[in-house]
Formats: sequence, C-alpha cells, structure tokens
Amino acid sequence: MDTGIHLSKDADLVDFLRRIKECASPVYFETADGDSLALHSALCQYIFCSLAAQPDILYNGRLRFGNPAEEELLSAFLDIQT
Repeated sequence: MDTGIHLSKDADLVDFLRRIKECASPVYFETADGDSLALHSALCQYIFCSLAAQPDILYNGRLRFGNPAEEELLSAFLDIQT
C-alpha cells in the first residue's frame, strides 16, 4: 500500500478548500503521475474539484504541506497512511 497523506474519502471538498485558506504555507495536491496543484490557487482549486468525477485520482493523490505543522489544521479531512 502507498504511504503518505491522502484526502479522506468522506471529506467535504468545499469545507476542505475553505480550511486551506487558513494555512499560512502552501498546500499541494500531487497525483500519482507527478502533477502538482497549489491549492491556494483558485484555478488549481477548480481543477482539484473536477477530480470528484475521477475518485481514483482524487483519493490516490498525496497532500504535501509547506509547513508540516499545518497538517493538524486539516486533520479532519486527512487519511494518513503508514
């Protein structure tokens, strides 16, 4: 199984993106293919939301934090795999 920080399958995407605005550092969504979305960007948020139609990409992608301490702020939305 893949390790990393993933979006929880029961996460509300709109609430998740609202909460990201509270993070001072960048938060990135990275696909298994290596594409990266900076989730503070409105355009990237739009692309991220479009992935709801492709759950395999959405839930297998990883989240990366500019400041790892901010994981706690988004912990309700995360599935941390070890």
